[in-house]
Amino acid sequence: MTTNFKKTLAVLALVAVASFGAVAPKAHADTISDLQAQIAALMAQISALSGNTTTTTTCSYTHTMTLKQGSKGAQVMAMQKVIGATADGNFGPNTKAKLMAFQASKGLVADGVAGPMTGAALTASCTTTTTTTTTTTTGGSTTLNGNFGSIDAVTNLSAYNNEEVGEGQDGVKVAGFQVEASNDGDIRLNAVKVTFSQPATGASNRLNRYVDGVSIWMGDTKVGSASADDFSKSNNMYSKTISLDSSAIVRADKDAKFYISVDAVNTLDSADISAEMMVVKLDSVRYEDGSGVVTTISDSTIDSALTTGVRVDFVSFGTSSDTKLKISTDSDSPSAGIVVADDNNTTKDVVLLKGKIRLDGTSDVNIDQFPVTLATNATSLSNVTGNLTLVLDGDKYSESVTSTANSATITFDNLDFDMNAGDTVNFEVRADVNKIQLGSFDEGDTLKASVSTYNVTNIDVENEQGDQLSTTGSTRSGSATGEDQTFRTNGIMLSLVSTDTQVTSGNSNGDDAATFTMKFKVTAVGDNVYVSTLAGTTGPTTKNIFSVDGAGSPTITSAIVNSTDTTRSTGGNWMIEDGQSETLTLTVARQNASAGDAGLTRANLVSVAWNTNDSTTYTAYSSNMDAFHTNYVTLN
Repeated sequence: MTTNFKKTLAVLALVAVASFGAVAPKAHADTISDLQAQIAALMAQISALSGNTTTTTTCSYTHTMTLKQGSKGAQVMAMQKVIGATADGNFGPNTKAKLMAFQASKGLVADGVAGPMTGAALTASCTTTTTTTTTTTTGGSTTLNGNFGSIDAVTNLSAYNNEEVGEGQDGVKVAGFQVEASNDGDIRLNAVKVTFSQPATGASNRLNRYVDGVSIWMGDTKVGSASADDFSKSNNMYSKTISLDSSAIVRADKDAKFYISVDAVNTLDSADISAEMMVVKLDSVRYEDGSGVVTTISDSTIDSALTTGVRVDFVSFGTSSDTKLKISTDSDSPSAGIVVADDNNTTKDVVLLKGKIRLDGTSDVNIDQFPVTLATNATSLSNVTGNLTLVLDGDKYSESVTSTANSATITFDNLDFDMNAGDTVNFEVRADVNKIQLGSFDEGDTLKASVSTYNVTNIDVENEQGDQLSTTGSTRSGSATGEDQTFRTNGIMLSLVSTDTQVTSGNSNGDDAATFTMKFKVTAVGDNVYVSTLAGTTGPTTKNIFSVDGAGSPTITSAIVNSTDTTRSTGGNWMIEDGQSETLTLTVARQNASAGDAGLTRANLVSVAWNTNDSTTYTAYSSNMDAFHTNYVTLN
């Protein structure tokens, strides 16, 4: 058939329709859509006569109701196809913007509402644009190549099984399938039929008690969706054939992955959560090939795992998001030691504890209460401090301390602190320390802060859904423990400089010897101090005490020297001026005498004897001594 003949037939068809419209009863052709339908029918007949062409419309839109932002359904999806918006059936901000642009292009009021006039323009724009295709075309992303495409297999993606869906979660992929096209031609998936059922006895099987909507995805692109309310119930199962958009194409001899996702309801009641599951099935797949033939498969071509059903677990939001709060002590938290306190004024912001809060999982949280435990060796906490401060990621919160006990929990409340999933934030506990007063807050009194495991359990922390994190399992874990801070108007501070060990081998078993050396710095704080020049493993506080680990009864000797200033005071001590530091060197020798003395050994500094008076009455400084030791060695 020649091209001229085809054109002649088309003109005759249009003339015939126009003539028919002039004489036919009004009920048969009183709308643009009726007339356009007649044109389409005649053009199809022309195509049949020509033998090698078909004329199709690019879209189909029938206006039956006013559409605006918030509208949902098939008519919204049809409108979206006309105006070039994402065809998901949900009238959102993007769809409104596209519609306003369309209205402006047609000279209509651009208000983003599809009323009768806009509906007429949509209908005309949609159906008056036609394309002529043949079964041998090869171009375009939505064009099907080849004539006889088919599906070789629909395979279950087993990785999607027993997926957890938490209340309020959107777009959770719960099942997946791979579609493999034959090598005869491309195929376009037009629709899939999805079914949900509830096998648990006594649990609700109503789909909308679990999900708001169901979507179909091709890779990362949504190609179809439906509201849970649109699913039909039959024999306690809910089914829906979900239409897919024109982009759901699988090319010849290729495969593509598709997914079924759900949007969970915001609140799952206790009965639903106790049931914990539903089953989702892929009942059928409808597709067309390049010749326009539409086929529906629902037999053995679909993997039996899909037609039997894939389990979906519905859980609380906290469980699905796997939110976990973990508390730990920061490595920079202050070690036990002396803090110089004023005997006339309050000493502000003494750091008692530094810690970290880590939030694992996918949900953000809000922390509103944070308990901290204080302990002192004084008779009353309120004698030591009247105010406690929590610094949480730079934000400061304060609470008064009024307890007359020597231990109490202080709870910081109304924090309203938001923390993002995956973040780690630092916190500090600080105290305003009262002035030292004899009889109520004495020299040498201590204060310690901690966030115990009990405190962690009692942190008021809610996930994104407003639910408290569980207090069982590993949802909350860890603790942060500070060390005793000793308050004095004067004292010493110690820091380790170096350690060394020298081993001398003997001639037989049990006669090795070792020499241990420790250098440490002593700093005078608040006043001039005097440090004892004696060292020993036992004895009164007139000595700097050390110990030697190991078995047996070896011979132990020692010496301590001042490496900075060898001058001794009148009382025979080393005097260190306020704010100055001097380095002392302790040497300990161990000589094994028998086979029973063999084994691991090392030396440890236990305490340092000091005072502010040049006398033989001393105070033993023994705080934060864990690091003051040499390495272990083995002696034979």
